[in-house]
Amino acid sequence: MAWFWSALYAIAVADVTAIPGGAVVSHEAVAMDKDVCRRLHDELAMPWSAAAEAEFGRAGSGPIDPGRLHNLDRRPSDVAQEWRTQVTETELAVLENATAALRDRIDGLAFHLGAS
Repeated sequence: MAWFWSALYAIAVADVTAIPGGAVVSHEAVAMDKDVCRRLHDELAMPWSAAAEAEFGRAGSGPIDPGRLHNLDRRPSDVAQEWRTQVTETELAVLENATAALRDRIDGLAFHLGAS
């Protein structure tokens, strides 16, 4: 899985670096931090809406349904982190080791929306 992920993300990095003004934004940061998501909306000149606010207040929906390809009708933070519950600590270490160089490159390209 790590090699597959790395290949897909390497293609995405090549594509985004070819776009003038292209940016990489962390899904986890936007999904888990309302202030970061608000700053992204501001950066994109998109007004913050009641619907966006409601996403962060949404109650958890419990475990994923393995019979569905995507389970996106959940809190953004749940969607961003669910995959971690499906791997062991050892598997996570293998994934992180195998993808470290590419993740470092992505982080270097990322448009950071953290606290100013």
